[in-house]
Amino acid sequence: MALNSIYSVLESKTANEIYMILNNYLFSFSHLILSEASSEDYITNATVFRATVSFMQPVAMRVKDKFGPEYTIDNFERVIEEFKTRIKLNRIKSAGNSYQNLLKHFNDALEGGFSL
Repeated sequence: MALNSIYSVLESKTANEIYMILNNYLFSFSHLILSEASSEDYITNATVFRATVSFMQPVAMRVKDKFGPEYTIDNFERVIEEFKTRIKLNRIKSAGNSYQNLLKHFNDALEGGFSL
């Protein structure tokens, strides 16, 4: 269910490529966002997991725009570093049952720092 939101961007990849991309993204997100609040365990919360996985597409798009199709931990972390300070950790801790609200918060944080 959680992976349905990113199926369309991964369907052309092999199983090994999907594993590597997802693993690198989830590691980077957990390392930079969830570890900030000593809340690595939140990734096992269904709401947080679904929002995090759904958020992979816009993050991966930024990775591809900046680094080409190199979905490494370093590249994901470089992109996540740009917006991580705009993510309110208490929103993760009190995610409730709506992954869409948390996903909206993540998207707002991603877009929040844009300026020309």
